Formats: sequence, C-alpha cells, structure tokens
Amino acid sequence: MYRAKLSQPERRLLSESQLLAATCQVAVRDGLQGLTCEEVGRLAGYSRAQAYQRFGSKEGLLVAAVRYLRTDRRNYWENRMSGHLSGLEALIEHFSIHLRAISLRLETAAFFEMISHHAPDLIELRREVAIAKSELLDEIKLLIGSGLQDGSIDPQHDCTEDSVLHLGLMLGVATEFLVARQDDELGRLRSRGEELVRRCFTGSETRQILVRH
Repeated sequence: MYRAKLSQPERRLLSESQLLAATCQVAVRDGLQGLTCEEVGRLAGYSRAQAYQRFGSKEGLLVAAVRYLRTDRRNYWENRMSGHLSGLEALIEHFSIHLRAISLRLETAAFFEMISHHAPDLIELRREVAIAKSELLDEIKLLIGSGLQDGSIDPQHDCTEDSVLHLGLMLGVATEFLVARQDDELGRLRSRGEELVRRCFTGSETRQILVRH
C-alpha cells in the first residue's frame, strides 16, 4: 500500500507527540526523579539523544509535557461534565471525573504526578506547574461560586479559601494512589472524598432547602 511521505513539519509533530507520550509513561512508572531524556527517547523509538535535540534539556521536556497535559486534562473533564447540575453536584462530579481518570488514563496519572512534584531548581517547570494548578483552582472556584449562587452550597463558605482546601483534597487522594497504585484503594478514597465534599459544603440550612425542593 502506498503511503505519502511525511513532510518535515509532520515528522517533527509526530516525533514530538511520541516523545511526550513516552514522557508520560516514564513519569508514571519511575517518577520525575527517575525520568531521563535518554529513557524517554529509547521508549519513543528514537535515539537516546532525540529528546535533548527536540526539547533542549530534561526541564524543557517536562515543561512541554505539562503544557500538553494541561490541555488534555481540561478537554477531558469539559467533555464529560453533565449539564443542568447544581453547583454542589458539579463540584463533586469535577472531583470524581479527575480522580477516576487517574486509573483509566495514562495522561491523567502523568498530569497529577507532574503537578505534585516539587522541583525547586527547575524554575520554568515550577512556573508551568503553578499555571496548571491555577487553572484547576479557577475551575473549582467557579463551581463553588455557582453553588453559592444556586443555594446548593452553604452560604457560610468562602470561595477562595475553600477552593484551596478542595484542591488539596484532590491532590492528596491522587498522590496516595500514585504511591499505592491500587485501583480498589483509589475507588474507596474517591468515594470517601465525594462524601466529605458533600458534607463539608452542605450546611444544615442548605440540607433543609434541598429537602423542601
């Protein structure tokens, strides 16, 4: 079968995609400390120097990976969120979609592996991770704000402070799973996390409103 020869930009795009996919695999398997450009290049099927040539350094490779995973994460949850949910239910669904995906998708597991990693000497990576966390935080703030507006979240809650606590819970559950790597443990923690979110954000007055409706 005849196959059209790829142009140079197409070959470049393909190699970048394969290298980023390999980066996700190595990050989840070995952690960021154990990740090397040589192993990423080997796993992607290129020379061991290919990742250096394409991204310049390990930090350059990780920055590109985080940027790719930020977009992937955002598209994934936006395409799976249900419509016509109360703010509280949307907040819980946002939490559940992300945590369930850690065991289902390499990209989601790699995303949480990367944003949970502390890299004090990699300034560009720290900046990119901060942006990724800020995007998650903004989504959570909007959902809490929606719940405050529609009455499904107790009015005593503070959008800014509680979004930070909620994100901390999400990252904590994700980190625990990435260490233990047990699907049943993730399912248990996710369910308990959903229950905790519901109980924390639904005060007694809000529960009475929901019962009446």
